[in-house]
Amino acid sequence: FAFAYAGHPLSRRRWLALSVVPAASLLLVWTNAHHHTMLVDTHLEEAAGFVMRRSGSGPLWWVFLAYAYICLITTSTTYATMWLRSSGLYRRQAAALLLGLLIPLIANFVFQFSETTFIDATPMAYFVTMLAWTWALTRERLLVSAPLAIDTLLEMMEEFVLVLDSRGVICEANRCAREVLGRSSFVGRTPNQVLSGRHPELDAY
Repeated sequence: FAFAYAGHPLSRRRWLALSVVPAASLLLVWTNAHHHTMLVDTHLEEAAGFVMRRSGSGPLWWVFLAYAYICLITTSTTYATMWLRSSGLYRRQAAALLLGLLIPLIANFVFQFSETTFIDATPMAYFVTMLAWTWALTRERLLVSAPLAIDTLLEMMEEFVLVLDSRGVICEANRCAREVLGRSSFVGRTPNQVLSGRHPELDAY
């Protein structure tokens, strides 16, 4: 999703290649009782007043974890790049996506590598993900107004350009348009609301 959102969708061949490790890891977990390469020494343990099921990590678990972290860090970098390069609506979308991904990632990293943390907070951290991504979907029109890698093209254009979403409201403007409109709030408004009477030279458009 991250690459498609950034305007660089993966080919089917790459999708299949990226699916090999997760599919193999899932199969190994299902059959772990026969080889113990994913989880070892499964037992019940009491900590912080709770009785929990704990397992040690087998050799192939670390392979899967490294692969998962690489994918998540790459995705986070993609969202961070979108956040730095975008403005307005797309910047808020990227911020919500990045926040929703980083919080569970940090929680899981702490659990995996901290010797004093006994409770995995990753599932609870996904509550933040739910809030951030729901906000992006319902308030920032994620999936309705996606950047599609046009930000660079827009910034290079010397003409006045406003980008409208499917409802006919402004969701982005290039550098020339921002200079003409100044610092007035125009995202989420219609072109008539922004231009009428204020910029006579643009009324014809």
